[in-house]
Amino acid sequence: MKNRNYIRIPTAQNVSLYLEPAGVGDRILANILDSLLIFGLIIALIFFASFLNRFGLYDEVYVETLLSLIFFVPYLFYHLVSEIFLNGQSIGKRQMKIQIVRLDGTAPRLSNYFLRWLIRPVDIFFFGIVAIVTITINNQGQRLGDIAAGTTVIKLRPPLDLDKMLSYEFIDDKHYKPVHTEAQMLPEQEIELIKSLIRQKPSPQNTQELEKLAKAYRQELGISSKVPPYLFLKTLVKDFIYLSA
Repeated sequence: MKNRNYIRIPTAQNVSLYLEPAGVGDRILANILDSLLIFGLIIALIFFASFLNRFGLYDEVYVETLLSLIFFVPYLFYHLVSEIFLNGQSIGKRQMKIQIVRLDGTAPRLSNYFLRWLIRPVDIFFFGIVAIVTITINNQGQRLGDIAAGTTVIKLRPPLDLDKMLSYEFIDDKHYKPVHTEAQMLPEQEIELIKSLIRQKPSPQNTQELEKLAKAYRQELGISSKVPPYLFLKTLVKDFIYLSA
């Protein structure tokens, strides 16, 4: 197991979500993909303007105006428009499986997207060095625009294989309330490991493994629970399935 950097975000149901901030590399790659898309869009629009000019569908003044708009509109407004209409993602962010969220747990508003967009020129100044430095030193993965808007960018988790996770039934109460919300920070593979140990018949070796595992997870997740190792680990699995589903 290794230490993980997560952001704690409250929800209206009084349950904290632990989300992993998108790394600098993910955000740079997303921006490169978006820049390539913008460049491709500009090239396509230039060809379209040339087509209009060639066939005399517009006079030269109109074409020049159109070309001016072609160079500035996609570049200036792409991120703002895409994040508003794609629920906190651009095409690049969607490909990199990252998304904008608010730190207070509510859905981002138009004002949040606008603030991020307004400060974007400062963040991308000199090849994005301002954003890179800010994200690196900020423990919540925020660039200046995020800090102003109260947002951050998180990694999206892959869909949970519920059939696999529920193959050994733990949750039989529809009104179940999670005990340790920190369980969300565990990868699905580690949850499967815990399940496999719990399934095994009791033995001195199995009991020792459960004690070691419970101690390790208590330390890693900062949980001070004193319940027996078997019950503690079983609760972690239940909480993980409930919160991830």
